[in-house]
Amino acid sequence: MPKKIIISKNVPKNVPKTFIIQPVAVNYSQPKLYVPKDENGNATVARPWHVWFNFKNPETGKFDNTSKFKFKHGINKYKTVSQRKEFGKSLVRVYTTLLEEGFNPYTRESSGGFHLVQKDISCKNALQMAYDQKAGDLAPSTRKDWEYRLKKFFEYAEAAGFADFNINDVGTFHVASFLNYMAESGQGPKSINNFRACLSGLWGKLANDTVAMSNPVTVLKKRKENPQKNKPFTPEEISKIKDYLLVNDPGLLTFIRFVAFAFLRPVEVVRLTVGDVDLTNARLSVKTKTETRATVRIIPQLTEEIQKMQLQNFDKKNFLLTTSGVPGSWAAKENTRTKFFSDRFTKVKDHFGFGSEYGIYSIRHSFALDLYNSFIAEGLTTVEAEFKLLTITRHKSVSGLRNYLRDVGAMLPKDYSKNITLDF
Repeated sequence: MPKKIIISKNVPKNVPKTFIIQPVAVNYSQPKLYVPKDENGNATVARPWHVWFNFKNPETGKFDNTSKFKFKHGINKYKTVSQRKEFGKSLVRVYTTLLEEGFNPYTRESSGGFHLVQKDISCKNALQMAYDQKAGDLAPSTRKDWEYRLKKFFEYAEAAGFADFNINDVGTFHVASFLNYMAESGQGPKSINNFRACLSGLWGKLANDTVAMSNPVTVLKKRKENPQKNKPFTPEEISKIKDYLLVNDPGLLTFIRFVAFAFLRPVEVVRLTVGDVDLTNARLSVKTKTETRATVRIIPQLTEEIQKMQLQNFDKKNFLLTTSGVPGSWAAKENTRTKFFSDRFTKVKDHFGFGSEYGIYSIRHSFALDLYNSFIAEGLTTVEAEFKLLTITRHKSVSGLRNYLRDVGAMLPKDYSKNITLDF
């Protein structure tokens, strides 16, 4: 621990001087460079590097779960171990000096009257850098979506004249103006919120890396969305759709049965490969909308459908459902593959005269409603039925499931006519 020496004053020359050594309280740990290692214990650039240290929470005076600070300052842009080590050591020296001079990472300020400032970087270059660094962590569909939205923001920034402003000179006003412009151009609330999410994600990374002093997007409220939700079909309509598909499009019927019996989303169905199917243990390995994996039960009705496909004759990497009607390769993007089946279902809707409020999701809603009503008919309470259904539909919470059931008409009250006493 550092110590300071205090020399007693006003002591006669012929009297021995007293030296008092007192420990100095230190609020931080020494900055260190985090160097990730590979399986052989060697430094690797395959994972992110950073400089870190601990700093006591000013409110409690203790080290706690908020005390650890990490700084990157673009270190992961360097492609070799030696380059990162050289840059990292310079960062350690800088933060060591800053902390000695009173730098407080909670406020990004120091008692010496200066604060940490990143080298000037333009709005366009900073956001592009943030996107390039985050791209590898994004799902392919999200990566493509953000690329498009960032391009639109750059076009507006160029036209409005702030693309080359320092990133810290571009604030909430500029982002709000852009979002308003997109709204005036015909973009709906959902699209505007997606622009907001993209920019907030990139600015958040810049703020975390101390390239930007703050995230100006977070103060902007999300716009209220009123999406048109798919209505469930009646049991009679479900029966008619089945009879029609058996004759006119059995391939689409197979696709829809994965939605109905496994409660998959259409995009989850088009992601399925032969290797995702485990008939022995009645399991489906499903890549969800967040690109994570979920295990879904294969019930007998779906087992029968899968057995017809004779999957043992196909490569495990083959997509389960394709344009040819049998497993195989399919180079198209996910949204194109999903649209292929939704377009085929549009023909079914047109045949029966169903409006825009119906879609493939309507099938999923119909079967969720049917299951819920069956559970209630068996004598389960609403709470018991909800918990049982939760594991099937894979909603994240009971409240989310409850809202979903309310939307599809499962939460209707019982007949209350006998309780009305007023004659009207």
